[in-house]
Amino acid sequence: MTVEFRNPKGVPKPISDYSQVAIVPAGTKLLFISGQVGLDENGTLVGKGDAAAQTEQILKNIRGILEDAGGGISSVVSWTWYFTNMDDRVKILELRKRVLAGHAPASTGIEVSRLAQPDWLVEIECVASIKA
Repeated sequence: MTVEFRNPKGVPKPISDYSQVAIVPAGTKLLFISGQVGLDENGTLVGKGDAAAQTEQILKNIRGILEDAGGGISSVVSWTWYFTNMDDRVKILELRKRVLAGHAPASTGIEVSRLAQPDWLVEIECVASIKA
């Protein structure tokens, strides 16, 4: 199973490490992962006031969900990143590049006025594809 990531001619080049489209082959399972925040397995916030630390915990949570389903971080085909301060994006992009190691799923980043709890600075939801 190979997901095809494309940046077609005629549309703008991505400004970061993402693709404009992800084409998922037939016969795969799609995982729709709910928005994850920087809580550890005990429900304790990791990195109060630190968007990068929260993002690192979020990616750890997503990786664990994917591994439990038989996939990995490279199984992500699309995700949406919610930031309470878009200026945090610069710090987070470096972390994201390191974790993704060249994997560039379709991606959207959105600044929101707040998340469900005031100390949450980042939330990430994603769609992943694994072998059926």
